[in-house]
Amino acid sequence: MCLPDFKSGSSPKRGRVGSIPTRLRQKMMSIIPILFFLFSSCLFAEEGVSIDACIWSRYEYTKIDTNSQSTFALRNAFLGFTRNVNKYVTARVYLDVGDINGKPAYDLYASLKKEPWEMRLGQFKQFLGLEMLLPPPKLDFIEYSLIGKRRAPKNPRDVGILLIFRDKKSELALACVNGTGKNVLVDENKWKDLSGRLALHDKDFILAGNFYYGKIGKEDSLKNFERWGIELAIKTPLELSSEFLFLRDTLNGKGFYLALVYRQKRYQPLFRYDWLEYNKVEEKSYTFGMNILPLKENLKLGLNFIWQEKENWRFLTQLQIAY
Repeated sequence: MCLPDFKSGSSPKRGRVGSIPTRLRQKMMSIIPILFFLFSSCLFAEEGVSIDACIWSRYEYTKIDTNSQSTFALRNAFLGFTRNVNKYVTARVYLDVGDINGKPAYDLYASLKKEPWEMRLGQFKQFLGLEMLLPPPKLDFIEYSLIGKRRAPKNPRDVGILLIFRDKKSELALACVNGTGKNVLVDENKWKDLSGRLALHDKDFILAGNFYYGKIGKEDSLKNFERWGIELAIKTPLELSSEFLFLRDTLNGKGFYLALVYRQKRYQPLFRYDWLEYNKVEEKSYTFGMNILPLKENLKLGLNFIWQEKENWRFLTQLQIAY
């Protein structure tokens, strides 16, 4: 059933019908996956639905040359549902219910597991580095690194198939995706993009490499998109993590970050240096901060000061409530 089409300044005409308003249709589409997920869970699952949530509220002050801006914002409101249908099948729905643009879906996939293998079908996060693999409540910094925004053509989350192999000392992941990012169900070309990661790890050490190779654009104007990454993490009370990214396409260049976090129970000072160079353009920034955790990641206050160059800097504070 369609809703009447009311034009500004006119009354509805008999027999005239139109489409559902865009904003209402977007809201309906964001609710449908949740209802379907909960309904199917009640019918077929052996165990209950596990729910996780994370809300970020932010204040930001930005100074660029002689201009400045001060603003409060509700950055994200994540809500996740995970259902273990049995020991082999899991379903995952992860949404940003605070997304005002009407595209809230982050994860929408089914997972088939038989140790040491796992296969995911749907929309998922690709294995593209240490930073990208952290769930939102575990992120140390308020903003992603400079190279974090360059890892995939549109978004690290995409629609496709992901195969994972895990054992005690290593992890291998390989994905085949559309390359159009999250919430885009139709590919814009016939090419399918590939991404992958190989990690060697111990209790306090990770060494890994990752890649992304694909083509972007319409079928008659395809362009290469190629990324190669190296990751290193040493987990001690003073935790060090660093990633290098090489850009081999229209954005020819390279970049890296080096992050230090001193792990304490309630207070965690941190520092990160970012550098990115591509097509003779250079970007760099220094982030100084502190995380205050009265209730671990369940309640976290983040304070970040980001200095970029000359008189360009930002001060951000973010309150996290998660469970």
